[in-house]
Amino acid sequence: MVSRGPISLTATVQATSDCTLELPIAYFPGWRISVDDVEATPDPPSPTGRMRVAIASGQHRLAAEFVRTPLRWAADITSIVALLVALLLLRRR
Repeated sequence: MVSRGPISLTATVQATSDCTLELPIAYFPGWRISVDDVEATPDPPSPTGRMRVAIASGQHRLAAEFVRTPLRWAADITSIVALLVALLLLRRR
């Protein structure tokens, strides 16, 4: 079972042996991966740039979610402040 959205992916994985699973998600800061509700550290990206994660044998629930990083929050706030300043300057004309 797989469910995918623009900022999330959940899947049930059945592995017959320990393996590395390549996700259909580009490696990028901000993605959090969990296996059976335990946060997992992604392996270095594949040559194609996709995220990889180690999976033990057996059935597991995999979840990946894109979350906002502190840097992204700071950039968004800076953009909003710049937009407000620009609107104020345009209004004064």
